Amino acid sequence: MIDEDAVQTLSQALIQSSSLKSFALHDAKDGASALLLNAFAGDSRNQSIETIHLEFVSGFEDCLPAILHSNRSLREVRLYRTHMCPQQWRVIGQSIRDNATAATIHVIVEWNGCTREWHEGVEELVCAASSDVKERIIHFQITGQIHGLEGDYTHMDVDDVTLPCNLLEQAWSGKIKSLRSLHFDFPSSSNELLHMKRFVRALGNGEPSTLKELHLHGLKGNLLPGVWKQLFWCMRGNTSLAHLGLHSCEGLDEEAFKDLMGLLQVNLTLQSIGLWGSSWDTDGKAALIQEALSHNKKRAATCRFSVKRSCSLGMQRLDAYS
Repeated sequence: MIDEDAVQTLSQALIQSSSLKSFALHDAKDGASALLLNAFAGDSRNQSIETIHLEFVSGFEDCLPAILHSNRSLREVRLYRTHMCPQQWRVIGQSIRDNATAATIHVIVEWNGCTREWHEGVEELVCAASSDVKERIIHFQITGQIHGLEGDYTHMDVDDVTLPCNLLEQAWSGKIKSLRSLHFDFPSSSNELLHMKRFVRALGNGEPSTLKELHLHGLKGNLLPGVWKQLFWCMRGNTSLAHLGLHSCEGLDEEAFKDLMGLLQVNLTLQSIGLWGSSWDTDGKAALIQEALSHNKKRAATCRFSVKRSCSLGMQRLDAYS
């Protein structure tokens, strides 16, 4: 709890700080909204802030839109383990879309802290922030651990993989144009992994997308036979994803390695593949994969040069006939 005197004192200190670039507020309830409004919204606000990080903060949902509307120095907002109703998420998403400067939004949630209403709310945020005109970079992460959550989350009324699947499918179909990275920390339950088939299928439709990064942390491929083959095969037609994270993933065997190398023969879009914590990170395969990625970078540059040269020659021929 932040009392009224503390709000006034902190607000004035924040407003007067001309060098403040980042502000983090953790585990705050009463007084948080007043502090944020006083310091970062309105004509007398702080003029230098670029990043606001809110973790375990409640009561800020009404003030954040005001900050996004009025604060033009703000570049990045991080919402960590925050819970609001869908309407409040939607309003914040619209404010993100209308803000002229805030370009990076991080939404991070603990795996077992999700309710159905929360899922709906985050989808509202991402869809509302999507814009055909303005570029917005939303990074969404679901982690698999619980740290300090209050309440009983043992009986959930929603399938935990529904949200990332929905976001991935909507991003790939072009409905969402704001999502740039999706970080999915898989739980240890093998039952959840059965839904990976839907998750992987969304990668194979080949539609243009703004999604550039996909991180699959802790996926136990050994519990879901064929998942790596399906994943790498689906990605052959993908031309948007540039960074793939397979950190701490299991079941990356020789067959999976051959499938990945086959993917890299036809996909020149992938620029990096993260493998720390996996068997490939220690058995030498990571170096071979990096070598293939470096070779693809040269191939892509050659292709771009050839296309540019062909266009130039075509224009010269047209000029000759005119």
